[in-house]
Order: sequence, then C-alpha cells, then structure tokens
Amino acid sequence: MTETKQTAYLIDGSGYIFRAFYGVAPLSTKDGFPTNALYGFVRMLFKTLTLAGSERVAVVFDAGKKTFRNDLDPEYKANRSECPPELLQQMPHFSEFCSALGVTVLQQKGYEADDIIGTLVEKMVAEDTEVVVVSGDKDLMQLVTSRVTIWDTMKDQRFGIPQVIEKFGVPPERVVEILALTGDASDNVAGIDGVGPKTAAQLIEKFHTVEGVIANTGAIKEDSAIRNRKKIAEAIESNPARLRLSRRLVEIDKNVPLEGPIGGDVGKLDNMDELLTRRELDGAHLGALFDRFEFSTLLKEFPKVISKRSVLEAQKDFTYRTVHRSDFAGWLTEFLKQDEFSFDTETTSLAIHEAKIVGLSFCWHDSEAYYVPIGHTQSPEDQVSWADFEEGVAGHFANPSVKKSGQN
Repeated sequence: MTETKQTAYLIDGSGYIFRAFYGVAPLSTKDGFPTNALYGFVRMLFKTLTLAGSERVAVVFDAGKKTFRNDLDPEYKANRSECPPELLQQMPHFSEFCSALGVTVLQQKGYEADDIIGTLVEKMVAEDTEVVVVSGDKDLMQLVTSRVTIWDTMKDQRFGIPQVIEKFGVPPERVVEILALTGDASDNVAGIDGVGPKTAAQLIEKFHTVEGVIANTGAIKEDSAIRNRKKIAEAIESNPARLRLSRRLVEIDKNVPLEGPIGGDVGKLDNMDELLTRRELDGAHLGALFDRFEFSTLLKEFPKVISKRSVLEAQKDFTYRTVHRSDFAGWLTEFLKQDEFSFDTETTSLAIHEAKIVGLSFCWHDSEAYYVPIGHTQSPEDQVSWADFEEGVAGHFANPSVKKSGQN
C-alpha cells in the first residue's frame, strides 16, 4: 500500500513581506535599523507553519523588479513606486529567518514568485500531491484544481474550485481569460476599457477564451445582453494584439528553469520530497537573529523552540555574570560609571499583583551582562540584600545631582 504524502504548502513570501510592512507599525532597533516587516513576517510565517502542521513547505520570493514580463511590455508594473527605503533595508534578512526555521526558500531571477509557485504546483500535481498555495493574490487562483487550493491566511479564506467559480463566474482554468479582459491596474495591465468582472465572465461564458472573444467581435456587437457591447467590440478590433499581450502578462508561467533553493543543492529540484521537507529548526541561529533585531517578545513566545542554551550557543563569546554580595561593591562602582544601560526584572509570577522581584539583570557591554539576585530562597547569604541595593543603586539615582539622561 502506497503511503499518502503530506500536503505541500507553498507560501507566497513576497505577499507576506508587503502585508507585514504595511500592516505593522514602525519598529526599529536601538541603532535605528527598521524591523517592522521582519517582525510581522516572522509572526505570520510561524503562525502559518503551526496551523498547516505539515513538514512539506517552501517559501517563495520575487527575485527583483525586472522579469520576463518587462521584456514583453516595458510598461508592466511601471506605475509602481520604488520600494520604500525602510523595507529595502530589511529585504536581505527574510530568507535568513526562513532558513533558521528550517524552511526551503526559492526565487529565480527573471521570474515572479507566482511563476515559481506555478512550476512547483505543476510538478507536484503530476506526482498526485495535494497542494495548498498560501496567498491572497487572486492571480494564483488560475492554479486551483481538485488537488490545489488557495489559502488566504489573512482573511482565513480557502478557495477550491467552487469558491473560484463563485468569485469569478468561471472555473479556475478560465480565470486567466477573465484577468486578461479586466486588466490589473496595480500591475499596469490594460485589459479592455469598459469590461468589468461581470462582463468578462459573460464574454468568457459565451466565447470561452480571449481568442474566442477576438474572433467574435461581430457577435458581441449584436448581443443586447452585453453592456457597452459596441464600445467593447470596437476596442478589441482596434488592438487585438494588446489583449493578447494582457493575457500573456497575467498568465502564470509553469515552466520556470529553477536553479535550486537558496543556500541549497540544485539536485534537490529533481526530488520534490527532499526539496520541500523541512529541516530541523536551528534554534541557535534563530535566537541570534531575534537578538540581533531585538525581538525580545518573539524570543519569549518561542520557549519550546529557542532555549536559553541555544541563544548562548549562538553567542559563545558573551559572558553572563552573577553578582554576589561579596562582588557587589566592586560591581556597583563600575555600574555607576555608566551613562547608559539596560535592565530587566526577574519575578515569581507574570501576574503584576502577585509577582515578587527576585533579581535584576543589567547590561551595558556588547559581550557581558550581569544578574543581581536579591530574593532567591536558595543560598540567601550570598545575595545582595534589598537594603544594600536600595542604598547603593536606587539611592544613587534618586539623588537629583546625578546625571540621568542615560537611564533606560
């Protein structure tokens, strides 16, 4: 008996990037490096991986602004503004997060993410694999079959054949014809002036394809059921090449000459199972990334994924020191010299009305941090007392003459 393969999930990574950038409020590190898109992307990706529950996953990115479609039409996407500099700075790091999560990353120069997804879908359907394309892009609905569905995780909507028919008025294999007729303002694809989704569905229901529409402009002029029929027919007759070009622009290329996953083996493209199977999550790498981009919240939300040990392994040159009572005077002298520092509290509970402070963490170096235990039940004789701490630290900063601009 043949073992049933796990459903494969192909994630439109470029779509996730832009949704994260425009959906998450501005964030940055203490040095001013923007991080909102990275933060949102990681949260979205991890949630999707968790909900999918499959070990067969790939994230697909656009490789750049210029693709083969720009060779077909220099005006393709020419109306789009340049990538915001705050997002451009973050671009090199999305694939690094994916790799740390053990997920295959694919992109191909000269092609869009949609084309790579279409090529993978074609290969996997040929192998009788169930595929879920994770995206909110309507263009990808032309890929839907009995084995391929679209999952818009932002709206939590899934599109199989019935849902595509409900949305477009035609089955998935005719969606490209609809898109050609209506055009796409966001991609600067012209379509036919005066043809909206309903009229496009009407034309394709009658004439099946763009070529069928072009060949039947006479019938269109005489069909009273078609709104603006004469204007539409004349627009098609005046420039049928433009309509054919629009169709070529919106059609997903399913024959991308993929070179291999980022940072991976080109040979894996011949084996879909090997290509898509998730690797073991690299906790040390992921912990280091969270630390670099100051995602302390995410670090706390990944307790089972990233242990403190894995973070330490990623930072082997970083030293953590416990400040005992005998060390406190020397440590205090050094601490009071600092113009700037960060600190955190360790408590017995997350409930603010119940929590008791048992220790404080301080850092002002790139390679060293300190922990001052003040309320542990074990070896209390080695701890700094509250009285000593308040007198030495709290009392120092309570003095109005002390410079406080460096406090955090």
